[in-house]
Amino acid sequence: MNYLLIGAAFVYGALYRKQRFILWSIPTAWLVAHAVFHVWEVLVGICVPQSLIDDFAGVTLPALVALSLLYADAKEQPDA
Repeated sequence: MNYLLIGAAFVYGALYRKQRFILWSIPTAWLVAHAVFHVWEVLVGICVPQSLIDDFAGVTLPALVALSLLYADAKEQPDA
């Protein structure tokens, strides 16, 4: 359900430029925090390092894509 809401926020943000920053930044923050949590689990020994590879497509990759979209949108914004 969480990823469905995140996807909806990105779609809505793609359609409505004025609300894009807030619609993309909140889910991006969650995705990045989720990915960092997975790294922390490995660092403290809760999970084996292989789990980072196993979870890459569903955890780290969405966070990287979201960060890339947010960065590209920020670069595209005209200076105020």
